[in-house]
Amino acid sequence: MFKDYLIKDWTSNLFIIGVVLILMVVFLPVPPGLLDFLQIVNFSVALLILLLTFCTDKPLSFSTFPSIILIATLFRLALNISATRLILGDGDAGEVIAAIGEFVVSGNYIIGFIVFIILVVVQYVVVTNGAQRVAEVAARFTLDSMPGKQMAIDADMNMGLIDEHEAKERRATIEKEANFYGAMDGATKFVKGDAIAGIIIILIDIIGGVAVGVTQNNMSWSDALTLYSLLTVGDGIVTQIPSLIIAVATGIIITRAATDYELSHEIGKQVSSHPRTLILVTFALIIALALGVLPTLPLLLAIGIFGACVFWAIRANEKSKQPTPKHDTDKESLNEIIKVYPIEVVLAPTLKEKWHSVDWNLDSKLEALKISIAKDFGFIFPDVHVRSCQDIETETYEIYIHGARYARGALRPTKTLAIGQLEHLKNIQGEKTKEPAYGLPALWIDDDQKTLAQSQSCTLVDAGAILFTHVSETLKTQMHDIISRADVENLLSHVRSDNSSLVDEVVPQVMSLSDIHQVLRLLLAEKVSIRHIELILEVCSENSELAKTPTAMVEKVRERLALRICSRYLDPSDSLNVITMSPIAEARLKLTLDGNVGEDSNGPSDVENVISQLVAESEGLISKGLEPVLLCSSALRLPLRQITERVIPKLAVLSALEVKGVSSVKTVGQVKL
Repeated sequence: MFKDYLIKDWTSNLFIIGVVLILMVVFLPVPPGLLDFLQIVNFSVALLILLLTFCTDKPLSFSTFPSIILIATLFRLALNISATRLILGDGDAGEVIAAIGEFVVSGNYIIGFIVFIILVVVQYVVVTNGAQRVAEVAARFTLDSMPGKQMAIDADMNMGLIDEHEAKERRATIEKEANFYGAMDGATKFVKGDAIAGIIIILIDIIGGVAVGVTQNNMSWSDALTLYSLLTVGDGIVTQIPSLIIAVATGIIITRAATDYELSHEIGKQVSSHPRTLILVTFALIIALALGVLPTLPLLLAIGIFGACVFWAIRANEKSKQPTPKHDTDKESLNEIIKVYPIEVVLAPTLKEKWHSVDWNLDSKLEALKISIAKDFGFIFPDVHVRSCQDIETETYEIYIHGARYARGALRPTKTLAIGQLEHLKNIQGEKTKEPAYGLPALWIDDDQKTLAQSQSCTLVDAGAILFTHVSETLKTQMHDIISRADVENLLSHVRSDNSSLVDEVVPQVMSLSDIHQVLRLLLAEKVSIRHIELILEVCSENSELAKTPTAMVEKVRERLALRICSRYLDPSDSLNVITMSPIAEARLKLTLDGNVGEDSNGPSDVENVISQLVAESEGLISKGLEPVLLCSSALRLPLRQITERVIPKLAVLSALEVKGVSSVKTVGQVKL
């Protein structure tokens, strides 16, 4: 069992053993040969950390970086202590330190000390100070943005864009990000302290070495200063170079923005996208060569290097501008032109580039929406086809369903939409518009207006979220137009796999596939879920003699699904808040709809009066955050629904039979004539 534990967690055990060995190096004497090996390991680990920062796509991918910095700093300090023990005790700190002292500084301890000071200045003043400031700002802004990110996750989950599991993952990611930048804020102080410790250690070693050489080894002042200074400076440079490398790695990872690519790829892509700048640099070098002031050979080498970069950048730029292959949806072949998609979003070319970007990420959001609608309404809508079109206006989009345009809008990708009341918006500078999905007053504002907009209680939404909301609301309101006979066949095939006798009994003996399709369309038009398709088929089978038309059959289905329909409109206290009609109003409206206009009915004026009252009552309920629901007799439910569906599309019309099972029905308004 103990053996299995060691094998299973060998990486963790190896790491723990390594930390224990580092602590042992601090207290136990280390022979020069082992110190040479550890110095090379120190340099190799520092180089490995630097290369890892180049290979990560975002800082959080290297979340253990702060802990690694602490351990690497402890390792270097342990090596400093061991080297100090050998230098002062034996006057021999191994071949690596001696080689650095002889080769790098040419045996001159003054040159070596100057080189060491330069390394420390570069690390402490330039790299570490900058990284520390960036880490402080990043930590503060990350913590400040946490509430907004949490609210955005909650909003996406409430809209059904993500499920609870994904919401937990996103919250965990935000927490990890905050912990990472908070840890990096402290880790940069390790690096800064390491540089200061290097200066103090080298001064202590030189003073202590001279004292030991003169008092204990009977050396002259000059000999002692030369020997111990060379060894100390060599030790300082050997440990300071890895320290500088890790400081640079710290600066790189803390200044990185989250992208989908490695740093080297991003740098190459961004530099090659502007070949003109490389050409200007090359021309500047050629002019310098023509003046004859600077050495010729270095200039020729520089011109050759930058000339090659110009060639590479131009080639990369031309490749990115090549037309897309024939199989790409952006190229409108003849087949593409005549093909009609169930759902299609047509974008201006500038918006098409943003559709798949990390910021908008609309493909994954639409997949989450598809899952949400399937759970709520039992209908899996087809994939959304996206294409760009040169013929539509810049920064506009259009939403098509089966070839018919249902909605359109315009976006400002570089700006933010501020949604609020008119009296609040008038104090903000921006481009006037309306939020496309709900028609709310709004402004497209620049970043410098965000703080003012928030102080005016405005809701700030980016362009990608606006486009997604408009698409999702269009799909939800037009499900009855999206569902096709092929979709109905797929639904029936799923039922047939579990209950084939029911499907065979209804289709086509009781109702044709076309009639079933019409029943489902009418249900979806009133936001009634068709997830219980088996129950719907049972109702069709049982009422085939009573309901001869799809419209009549829908009323029978609604009666069976009454509790499920009403549950959608219940408030938190499980009460159904409804608008009712007075008995006189119902009687007069029924006479009008039956064509009996006379003393008891004013005809069309009664209908207009009812609609105007319903509009006012509905707006009042919506302003309170309640779903507007009209309760009427069974005979009037369908006619009233047909009258109000275009004027008040959000108004649900329920019959008295459909609310029988609701425990609490509250009248919050009444229509009178």
